[in-house]
Amino acid sequence: MPVTMRPETARALGLAWGFGWRIAAGLALGYYLDLWMGTAPLWLFVVTMGSFVAGVSEFVRLSRSETARTRGSDPDPSDTR
Repeated sequence: MPVTMRPETARALGLAWGFGWRIAAGLALGYYLDLWMGTAPLWLFVVTMGSFVAGVSEFVRLSRSETARTRGSDPDPSDTR
């Protein structure tokens, strides 16, 4: 029996997974860089914060795009507010 899902729900789920894997990958990469270089917790913090910033910026970009789509206008790619 196939599962049906509303497109809005699927987009929200994809956004949540996208944010989560970025944070998990940042944690793992930072942890292993610290093990390799012996610099704990420097790279764990730096890479995790970088992945968090990347996830938040992707969330902002997608939410602006989705807001413009639902209002019926095209988002302005040069708009960086």
